[in-house]
Amino acid sequence: MNRQRWGRVHVDARASVRGVAARGVAAVAAAALAVQLFSCLPSSDLSGYSNGTLPSEPEGIPLDGVLPEGASEELSRPDLGADGEGSGSPEATAGSDCAGECPVPVLLGSEGQGGTLGSGSPDEGSQNEGPPNQGGPAAPADTPDGAPASCVSDASLGPNQRCFALVSSARSWQDARTGCRGRGNGWDLATIRNTEQNSWLLPLLGTLADAWLGASDLQSEGAWRWVGDGAAFWNGPGGTGSRVANAYVNWNDGPPNPEPNGGEASDCLRLRSGGGWADFECNTALASICEGPKL
Repeated sequence: MNRQRWGRVHVDARASVRGVAARGVAAVAAAALAVQLFSCLPSSDLSGYSNGTLPSEPEGIPLDGVLPEGASEELSRPDLGADGEGSGSPEATAGSDCAGECPVPVLLGSEGQGGTLGSGSPDEGSQNEGPPNQGGPAAPADTPDGAPASCVSDASLGPNQRCFALVSSARSWQDARTGCRGRGNGWDLATIRNTEQNSWLLPLLGTLADAWLGASDLQSEGAWRWVGDGAAFWNGPGGTGSRVANAYVNWNDGPPNPEPNGGEASDCLRLRSGGGWADFECNTALASICEGPKL
């Protein structure tokens, strides 16, 4: 064999050796990578890979990382404790060789917020969710218990934040007053101090002709006072009497007998359907209007 041919054989042999060596290094690297990947799998599930099948899904979490519709974000991983801090049982963590380096699936919450299980902190979608009764809407300032101010079912909120109720059952003036006061502290027959109150109360009568109000001259003939605070508002008979201290009055004053016109026989005040006032015999059975304390 001549020198030139021997040189070519020598060169080809060296190239073959280098190729074998390169393929060997690649094979070793691939094997190392496979070992590393398989080491991240729970050791109890490796049997599934040996026969070419996928391992079973961990309880509650699908392999594709997407929760079924209606599922909760609170699903747990085997290596997570109930508090999500990675404090699971020894059996749950013993099967993994990753020492916390394995990738963790990211699950979508009900609002599309991303959260990482086992991260040791709540996901960003729930960081603003405080305990019950914290961070919610504030209760109205005018009611300590948070309930809005309102009247009982048969009463309506009227002027000066007071509740008014029409009692349609006919009673004497005194029995009507007793019924109003029986509703609770601060309740009594209604008083009227201005035009606004008089106009507001009138629709309560509906089809009734009249109803008792909280005033009389029972203590002294001709001296009319409101029962709530005893304030005087009128002195004398109709036509010749006068208001007390410029108080509001709305007597029916048409001829021939302007109110009050009943004399000693009529000592209690009623509201007529037209809006005017009139005196009447206290033992007469009429409807009545009750007034509650200020809310």
